[in-house]
Parts: sequence; C-alpha cells; structure tokens
Amino acid sequence: MTKNTNEQLIQDNYRNVYALAHSLAKSYNLAFEAFEDLQKVGYISLIEQSKTFDENSGVPF
Repeated sequence: MTKNTNEQLIQDNYRNVYALAHSLAKSYNLAFEAFEDLQKVGYISLIEQSKTFDENSGVPF
C-alpha cells in the first residue's frame, strides 16, 4: 500500500471515528475527558489498521 493510499484511508475515516466516539460517549453519558480518551484511542487504531490493510482482500476498510 502506498503512502498516499494510507493517508487517504485515514482522511476518509477520520470523521467516522469522531462520530462513533461521540455516539458512545453520549450513550454512556461519559465525561468530556473520557470522550477525548476514546477519540484518541480511535484515531490511533485507525492509523495502525490503515498500515496493515490489504486493498486486495476484497473487504472494505
């Protein structure tokens, strides 16, 4: 996977991570600090998974 493809995956899914973290924080009535932590973990996971994603696997990212 090229660097541009990797960066594009991250950019395309950045808002999804925020939306999921926001939804979970709202559902569980989490404090703002917990929401920020959840968001950071999501962004780190997104970056790590984009490095190992195989576009030829036939599975969408």
